[in-house]
Amino acid sequence: MRLAVIAALTLLVCPLAEAENVYFCRQQLCVTARSSDGSYNISRRGKSRRVIRALVAAEIDHRWVKSADYPKHGVSQAGFEDVLGRGQQLKVVSTGLTTVPDLVYVLRLYDALPFGEIEVELQNQSAKKVTVQRIRSVEAIGERLVNLEGSDGYDRVLSDSFSENRPALRIT
Repeated sequence: MRLAVIAALTLLVCPLAEAENVYFCRQQLCVTARSSDGSYNISRRGKSRRVIRALVAAEIDHRWVKSADYPKHGVSQAGFEDVLGRGQQLKVVSTGLTTVPDLVYVLRLYDALPFGEIEVELQNQSAKKVTVQRIRSVEAIGERLVNLEGSDGYDRVLSDSFSENRPALRIT
């Protein structure tokens, strides 16, 4: 009986265990979440080079905190279903900083659609009130920030707001 209880508890705890990389593909995209630093990769299915490696971040009480700043990153994978259909998702929970909320993000890829989504939230586990100024779902990191498989002069990513005075890609 005791062995069955331990096995059941292990099954409940394992989805958030710290595996090095959790990876899956759907349609045209693949995602990988890394528990070592809380980063994620997005790549095209069938291609060895990633399109982007990124962190998530939040400006909390006027101080930026990135997923890589946290000492622990639990990664789990599960199916989901919403109004757009079914798919797979990776959930990354970054924890271990006592002065700021936990940073949680979910990467979703749809089974029948050629795109996905990223959702970021903060979970305040303390009684201390905090103010969140901004949340950044994509903070590109690495030598080549975005690889769209074109020459560097042709790779362009437009922000969600347009101005003639803003760069095509703003990464801070």
